[in-house]
Amino acid sequence: LLSDEVVAHTRECVELPDTSEIKVVDRIRPSVPPDWYKPYEGDARGVSPMAAFGDGYRHHVTGLIHDVMGFPTQKPSEVEEFHLRQTKKISRGFPDIQMTKGYFLDDAETFVIAYGAVARSALSAVQEAREAGIKVGLLQLITLFPFPRRIVAPLLGQCRSVLIPEMNLGQMSREIQRVNQGVCNVVKYNRIDGKFITPREIYGQLIKL
Repeated sequence: LLSDEVVAHTRECVELPDTSEIKVVDRIRPSVPPDWYKPYEGDARGVSPMAAFGDGYRHHVTGLIHDVMGFPTQKPSEVEEFHLRQTKKISRGFPDIQMTKGYFLDDAETFVIAYGAVARSALSAVQEAREAGIKVGLLQLITLFPFPRRIVAPLLGQCRSVLIPEMNLGQMSREIQRVNQGVCNVVKYNRIDGKFITPREIYGQLIKL
């Protein structure tokens, strides 16, 4: 979960889709009697059946590391199993978890990779650069972890330079450099002075590339 103060305080109109257009994914329900129910005993995919409230199944909820019954535990074997199950679920779900949004990517020779509120500034700058005849695209990272390597790597292979604006000292740029391996020119633009990165700043960096 990305905590972004600017996004959190943004107020704007949204258009909600009709309920008929919303895909509802039902959780797996228990197939055993309530006395046999183990709420955190995953199936072959690591997914635990979830009983609905009122169905007669006991379900203990905690934010702590817990056993298959949902109660906190410090037993090494149960703690290890808890972490392994969570890790396997994420690993198997990479294609569904990794989310990005692309703008003007097909013919771009330069890319901006941005996330959070900075992606808004980046899109405005990219649109202005396009109007000026600069072949630039934007990849907005919606999911930061797991890092969407399978999406980022091909883009790095098709461009000359990539600009990474961040409101920190370059946390995401390190991931991109790790994937890049010297294929293209990676340029960082960072601010940590409490001021927001504006579209004009990003545009100013783009025309230098």
